[in-house]
Amino acid sequence: MPFLPASHRRNADPPVLELRPAPSYLRKELPTHQRRADGQNCVKLSSDDVKKIPGWKKLEGIANDRWGNHKRNIVTNDQHPDTVSKGATLCIASESIKIRFTGQPTCQSNKVSAGGGLKGTNGTLSLAVAQGFTASSQYTISQAATIGVSQTFLGTLDFPEVAGVSEAITMSASITNTLTKSFTAQYSELNTVTLLMTSPDGKSCDAGTNVTHCTLQGEGEMHLLATGYVWFEYEDKQKEKGKGEKHFKWNLELDKELTVAERTSIAKFKGSVVASTHATYKGACT
Repeated sequence: MPFLPASHRRNADPPVLELRPAPSYLRKELPTHQRRADGQNCVKLSSDDVKKIPGWKKLEGIANDRWGNHKRNIVTNDQHPDTVSKGATLCIASESIKIRFTGQPTCQSNKVSAGGGLKGTNGTLSLAVAQGFTASSQYTISQAATIGVSQTFLGTLDFPEVAGVSEAITMSASITNTLTKSFTAQYSELNTVTLLMTSPDGKSCDAGTNVTHCTLQGEGEMHLLATGYVWFEYEDKQKEKGKGEKHFKWNLELDKELTVAERTSIAKFKGSVVASTHATYKGACT
């Protein structure tokens, strides 16, 4: 049975289905964007963690060359007036986390009837249904970063498009840097539309949403980057090689002395995403 736009109706036409934005009394509360996750972009870098960055031995060697390998403490984020303005932080990399899909998706479809076979009375049936795209993901930390353990960071996940399965989307997620710790992220672009069907007297009409769920396995990496200053606080005053002044406290700036790779630790995670497409299907009256 053909379905024609409302502008092409004729008196002899069979039942017609239209799509319109749902009126307020039919709308459901449906999310229209990704949920905002809890977390933070940066935390304070501890003096213990700075010794675990890949470039620590290099940084230590620079300090030894400049001020000597004498008895000292390694300090970050000291609240002393002399040092408080030069702290150190550990931040999630500003770039989005690229999710890589592995293997082939598995999909299944089902129809969700909006009316359940409503009887017509030579009038118009008005039914509200959801159409659009949703995605829900769950991942588990398979390798924790060596720094920032147990800290929670707010990350942005970029999912690539998979033809016929999933569109390219972005989600935010709270990621805790702990081995075997899981996290979730959701995305939704659902809209409520009204199905308008003209139904002959005594006819049963059916229309609704065709929902396709596809599960994809994926993996990604969270890069944690150390930045700021590390203080070398000596028991006795030391002078810098080639200079005359002596001080108890000397500092090195991580960003200047080390490359990005030498200041970065990586957490890896694996898991899955379920992508669901909600498409309105044209029913029939029989």
